[in-house]
Amino acid sequence: MTHIFSRFFRTVFFLILAVIGTAAALLFVIATMMAVAIFYTIAKVRGQRFSARAYWNQRYKARRGPLQKSSTRAKQQAKDVIDVQVRELR
Repeated sequence: MTHIFSRFFRTVFFLILAVIGTAAALLFVIATMMAVAIFYTIAKVRGQRFSARAYWNQRYKARRGPLQKSSTRAKQQAKDVIDVQVRELR
């Protein structure tokens, strides 16, 4: 008889956690939709298009310095490449 009660309470606890997790995910989706709507509205007011590519290009241009060339970063990354071999240990 106690086994039935413990399984029942375990199931109820799991369902409560599932509902809380679903509510948190729904809240995250709603917050993301609101942020995208704000970005879209700001872009429309400024008379620009809103797209992910335009947003990231604008961020990239703002981050890059005026004297920095685009190929410098690629050359630095190519120098930092390390060849690693992996062996399985048994």
